[in-house]
Amino acid sequence: MVLQLLFIGNSLTAANDLPAMVTAMARTAGIEIRCSTIAKPNFSLEDHWNDGEARRAISRGGWTFVVLQQGPSALPESRVLLDEYVQKFDAEIRRVKARPAIFMVWPSSARFGDFDGVSRSYAAAARLVNGVLLPAGDAWRAAWRTDPALPLYGPDGFHPSRLGSLLAALTIVHGLAGVLPRTIAGVAPRDLEIMRSAVIDAASRVDRDRGTSAVTMHRRELIAAGVFRRGESLDDPTEHPGPSRAVSAGRGAAAAGDAGRRDRAPAGERRRRRRPDSGRGDRA
Repeated sequence: MVLQLLFIGNSLTAANDLPAMVTAMARTAGIEIRCSTIAKPNFSLEDHWNDGEARRAISRGGWTFVVLQQGPSALPESRVLLDEYVQKFDAEIRRVKARPAIFMVWPSSARFGDFDGVSRSYAAAARLVNGVLLPAGDAWRAAWRTDPALPLYGPDGFHPSRLGSLLAALTIVHGLAGVLPRTIAGVAPRDLEIMRSAVIDAASRVDRDRGTSAVTMHRRELIAAGVFRRGESLDDPTEHPGPSRAVSAGRGAAAAGDAGRRDRAPAGERRRRRRPDSGRGDRA
């Protein structure tokens, strides 16, 4: 089976060609994912709706999932817009027999304290439409709890570095295909182990909040469609790795200091210029 994804977002999706990362990552795990992308700088979902190109692409059909991404959307007015346009797009997506997937992003490093708000906004939007939540922002935080020095932000303190995009792609592949690649070109084994564990940590939070994870919700669909053999449990420990002793030790040390840094950016990111959260587009 081939999973057909349509990404609708802005420069947080376009940075480092995230959809191409998803395709390549899935291929290493034996899954074929084909991606199309409509990502325009500083676009919110409202902008995409009014622009029309995204709706026309959805109407062509043939999609398995349509992945929706807005800016951080931590402010109350931003969340209202996110909810409204996720619901509008959901109606178009369901009309062509696809499912919505909600790609949770992250705030800028200057607004590090907004992480909780971003998480709440995207989780609520996914619940509204019974969509698949792809908690990349939560995975970033989980990775930093183990190693606060991981360079997930790019030079501007908002768009992702290559490693940040790879972690987001890993979250998407796990959320939509139920697999976690064991190797990624150019990523050190220790960093990849941290990233894999972070994805599982973020997914487990979805489990607790919703009673079932994004993967579990369509597990039977994936097996029935032939993506997995019945014996290949999506909850198998080989696909959901626990941290090694070394990573666990690092996590314990990081957790000890985490209480004092929950609203602080990782080292090297704390002094960047504050940007407004306007409620729209890339930085919304």
